[in-house]
Amino acid sequence: MKYLKRLEEIKAKLADLKTKDQEMKVFGAGDDAFFGMIGHHYELNPVLSEQEIEAEEKKLGIKLPEEYREFLLEVGDGGAGPEWGLFKLDNTHPNDEFLAKYPDFCSMDCSYGDDYAIGIKGQVDKDPYYTEKVEPFGGYLKLADYGHGRTAYMVVGGDQQVGKIWFLDEDGPDPYIVPAIQNIPGRDWQVTFLDWFENWLDDSLAELKK
Repeated sequence: MKYLKRLEEIKAKLADLKTKDQEMKVFGAGDDAFFGMIGHHYELNPVLSEQEIEAEEKKLGIKLPEEYREFLLEVGDGGAGPEWGLFKLDNTHPNDEFLAKYPDFCSMDCSYGDDYAIGIKGQVDKDPYYTEKVEPFGGYLKLADYGHGRTAYMVVGGDQQVGKIWFLDEDGPDPYIVPAIQNIPGRDWQVTFLDWFENWLDDSLAELKK
């Protein structure tokens, strides 16, 4: 597997985080009675088999991005992760009733491509809170719930941006998006699945040190 070494490092960081955060201080780790949310407790669901992944890919009409695919095979199918945790694969896409009506939703060409992402980054460089209003679109899977209608999603359709992480805000009549951005030496400014997950681990470990 192409990402096996990095996946082993991610598993080690997750184990370290669980050991150091016995009180579940990191957001989303513990339960929240006020909001009625069950935390992930740093637990991951069992991994998926190649056959299970292929069946889901066939249903969605896509090939999962390689980083995410290997994560499902080697680390787990949802559970511990950013905010309220990583969705299981079968919860990352619209339900079966929606897919029956719009079978091409996940494989649609995500019309917000490379040049569009670069343009938004230019705006974010001027204003860190900038987001872009967009028309409804498809070609993605939702990875995690950030609350208040905001989710992290991964592009899976089209010939550009596949595997890249964006944030989608649907708290209102119009959706807004912004690409996930990082400034880490040796990595592209755009965040991929393993970047996104590992950045959460690193940030959480740094938070506990404080």
